[in-house]
Amino acid sequence: MKVVHLTGTILCALLCIFTTSTIAQTSNNTSPLGKTDIHALLEAAPAVPATPQVAVTRAYGEDMVSPDPLRLQRYYEPLQEKILAAQKKFEDYSLQVQARQQAMSPDAVQKILKQPANPNAVQHAQQIQLAMSEIFARMEQLTEEYREKVKGLATEPGCFDELEAAYKQAYAEIPLVVMGEGRDKDPKAVRELILKDVELKRKRNAAELEKKAAWFTDLKAKYKLVVNDFKDLLAKHKGNINSSVEGMLNGTNTEMGLIQFEMSLMDLAARLGKISEEATEIAARIDREQFFRTRL
Repeated sequence: MKVVHLTGTILCALLCIFTTSTIAQTSNNTSPLGKTDIHALLEAAPAVPATPQVAVTRAYGEDMVSPDPLRLQRYYEPLQEKILAAQKKFEDYSLQVQARQQAMSPDAVQKILKQPANPNAVQHAQQIQLAMSEIFARMEQLTEEYREKVKGLATEPGCFDELEAAYKQAYAEIPLVVMGEGRDKDPKAVRELILKDVELKRKRNAAELEKKAAWFTDLKAKYKLVVNDFKDLLAKHKGNINSSVEGMLNGTNTEMGLIQFEMSLMDLAARLGKISEEATEIAARIDREQFFRTRL
């Protein structure tokens, strides 16, 4: 799945309010600002599989031996398409506004630049910028907290590294037996050890996936709260959202910064999709590896 990376866009949105842009005066009737159901996009992200078996089916289908390498990518493509379709409305709107800006004469632009910005408009722009900065910080913190939890799985008691170390130690202790003209590890003992290790690693795989699934659900709920914060921001400043060309030239236009930020919030759905895809791939791969070990 190709993830929509818009972190740079978010940062641009925070700066957009106070920088000169090529965006012109806009019509609020046609503006897409606040009209996208971002909660629906978040819900469209496939959840982390509940079990490794579900992950295997999602990643490999019915053929674990010779699976389709693009199957998992295709599974997440509908989410990507929904995100891109939602963002295109914003991109098209920005192009329309840009065309109006480019139609302005140089004299008109210079006249606007020479006029001092309205103090109230400057204050409103500062308030909106601060609010967006706080929302951005929260969404980044939530994502990082999830990543840290997943990272911690690799070092907690009973992790795969511990299981592998125990397996190697047990294998080293298997006695040698006469095998034809030479000596080798007792094949019966090796087989028993492998099957025991496969069982332990499958249990660990299922346990890790269960935790990831719970964390995913929690993260999605918290992302929705972030989106709600943005909705509250729009409602609070509804009468003070500046969409004028003068505002773009003197740093008080807030509409386009908010539009860019809302596009970036859609990336939260892409993040959920990537998290789900990664968890699915890892769980399916581990299960497949253990499957082949039982066939040796």
